[in-house]
Amino acid sequence: MKKILFLTHRVPYPPDRGDRIRSHHLLRFLAGRAEVSLGCVAEHPVAGGVIGELQKLCTRVAVEPTSPNSRVVQDAICLLTGRSATEGHFWSHRLARILSDWAQVDRFDFILCFCSGMYRYARLPKLRDVPTAVDLVDVDSLKWADCAIGAAFPRSWLYRWESTRVQKLEREITRHADRVYIISRDEKQLLQQAVGFENARVASNGVDLGYFTTDFVQESCRLSCCFVGVLDYLPNVEAVVWFANEVWGLIRERHPTAEFKVIGRSPSQAILRLASAPGVSICPDVPDVRPYLRESTVAVAPLRIARGIQNKVLEAMAMGKPVVASPEALTGIEAEPGCDLLVASHASEWVQQVDYLFTNPESMQTLSRRARRFVESNHDWSTCLLPFEELTESSDVVLKDSSPKTRHPLSASS
Repeated sequence: MKKILFLTHRVPYPPDRGDRIRSHHLLRFLAGRAEVSLGCVAEHPVAGGVIGELQKLCTRVAVEPTSPNSRVVQDAICLLTGRSATEGHFWSHRLARILSDWAQVDRFDFILCFCSGMYRYARLPKLRDVPTAVDLVDVDSLKWADCAIGAAFPRSWLYRWESTRVQKLEREITRHADRVYIISRDEKQLLQQAVGFENARVASNGVDLGYFTTDFVQESCRLSCCFVGVLDYLPNVEAVVWFANEVWGLIRERHPTAEFKVIGRSPSQAILRLASAPGVSICPDVPDVRPYLRESTVAVAPLRIARGIQNKVLEAMAMGKPVVASPEALTGIEAEPGCDLLVASHASEWVQQVDYLFTNPESMQTLSRRARRFVESNHDWSTCLLPFEELTESSDVVLKDSSPKTRHPLSASS
């Protein structure tokens, strides 16, 4: 059985946010096929039960906390030495020592880095000769560039700078790593445009279809929209504030008793201020989002900055919720607009689409059935993660040469 070192920039449990959902299911997938050693950093305190859950899956686990002060220092050091703040943000000297110690007593067949920020650990002297795969998930450099567009100075300048540095990191990864994975065909094309790399393997996101199910009774007859997401994440904050300010008032003019529920962890002050608007309620840090989805009429995803695949869209569809989404929120999701979900760009289109669903229950039910069927056919974790199976296959692994021009056999084009 292969021995894999899996490095993640956040603790992959519980699966309660986008990146953690993917890393959690990827860990479970690998652990069923190989011996996995897990190394990760943690920005927040980790409950003892979390470590126990990870130990059930892994041969060994190292979770190293990073303090706000240490992250600021490491961010600054990386920026001053030509690297990205992303690389500094997830760096822990203690984790680096632990990984080096593991490499002395065990020989790993592969390292899998989840996101570009963890690749720095794979370049440690005692790990440098181990074949390395990187799940970029999406093209982070372009996400930072998108954030810069709507930001005020000096944030706009900082975001553009980080975009340039992360693109340099992505270029380094695509030159030296033995395998690169990406979340969708759209992101693969963007990666090619950004750094000229054509050979990334596509491994889409899935949904836990037994957890997000349509087996429920509608708990509320009151018309409502809901948004689910991490509420201190800039693209989510921007989307919710825009929808509340530009769209929701127009919907309330047509449906005076309708509600807009904003559900998720760590709401920012900008989100909390929206609670004073008529019909808007903030539901922070709920233990389970499913009851809120169940009682909502429509799920909305009005993101204007989006990369990768939006789990919030797939999970709502899996529960049979009619979804109205922006074109940006559908990046990487090959659902058919008008058949599996509805799409809106401008405020008037949002009002029109939500009003249509509110006033056409039969159409809403049809959309609900098609949404669930689309997710079942295209986003089951058991098939989405199959591209990673090559890392656990029993064929002999030939170690790559230290020369950047010599690549591991798995690096052949798809």
